[in-house]
Amino acid sequence: MRRKVLDHVQIETVNRCNLSCKYCVYRHYSSFAKRTVMTNSQLTKILQQLKKSFIVKRISLFVTNEPLLDRGLATKLAITRKYFKDSFIDLYTNGTLLTIEKLEKIADTLDRITISLQGVTTKEYDAATYTDYHLRPLLTRIRDVRKYVQIGRAHV
Repeated sequence: MRRKVLDHVQIETVNRCNLSCKYCVYRHYSSFAKRTVMTNSQLTKILQQLKKSFIVKRISLFVTNEPLLDRGLATKLAITRKYFKDSFIDLYTNGTLLTIEKLEKIADTLDRITISLQGVTTKEYDAATYTDYHLRPLLTRIRDVRKYVQIGRAHV
C-alpha cells in the first residue's frame, strides 16, 4: 500500500499556556477546561498510526498552547524523532520558559525552535499578554539561548 504524504501534522501534548494573550482562545478556554497532558503511550500510538499510513514532512508538538509546560516534552520529542527520523520537527514557544538547560535536552530532536513575541515594544507586549512576564527579560533570555543555536539539530 502506498502511503499518502502529509505536509504538516500538529500534535498538542498539553492544553495550557502560561500567557493570557488577548487574541488567543486559551485565555477563555483555560478557565473551564481540565488541564490535560498527553502520555507517552498516547503519543506513541498516534505516531505509530501516522507512520503506518503517511509520510509526514513536518511534525510540530504544539497547536496554540505553550509546549514547554509539558514536563515530559523532551521524551515526547525523542519518541517523535524515533518514528520520524527524516521529518522536519519544530516547536513554537512564547519563550518565557525556555532555558539553556531545556534547550540542551530537546535540541537533538528538533530542527527548529521559533519564539513568538506578542509585541515589539514593552507596551505592546504587556498589553497583549495580560501576565507578569515582561519583554525585556524575555529578550535577554532569547539572547542567552541564541548562543547555543548550534546545539544538536536545532536552530533558534
